[in-house]
Amino acid sequence: MGMKKERPTARTGSSPKGKYVGLFRNPRIRTRSSAARVSEAVQTQSRAALGSPSGRPPGPIQFALKLADFWRLSQDDLAGLLGFGPGDTAHAGALLTGRAELHGRDVRDRVAHLFRIRESLHSLFRDLKVENEWLREPHELLEGKSPMSLMVGGSMEDLLLVREYVDEVAGS
Repeated sequence: MGMKKERPTARTGSSPKGKYVGLFRNPRIRTRSSAARVSEAVQTQSRAALGSPSGRPPGPIQFALKLADFWRLSQDDLAGLLGFGPGDTAHAGALLTGRAELHGRDVRDRVAHLFRIRESLHSLFRDLKVENEWLREPHELLEGKSPMSLMVGGSMEDLLLVREYVDEVAGS
């Protein structure tokens, strides 16, 4: 019998042209062209080669980059702020440009503390210039050191000390 079976489809009721919304999952029915699948695979591999799925720095690193702009930090200072030492400059640079993924908790924890510090300072000063001056001037309660010099030194203890100090000054 020469009757042809119809393929199961789903139609939209509101579409005037009756376009297909999609086909039921049938492995023999291709929904994308071979060229589209190859293109997608190449893009996925390219993103993987960059280290980050999107090819850009992860969210915490994007915040750190914005913070570097706010606080007028060099790339070396930013690397210190994130806990990278002089021997880690290649990895820090790759991370900051999105060519490496963010692994572990240390950098994420540091960024969380930096976010809290920035938030407290912003609520306290509301002026970026004054905030930057305050960060760079020596403070007696920090043994005559500036909060910025302590933070870019790379020690988590110093970063936590600055956070506690800023929270105390801001009344948080």
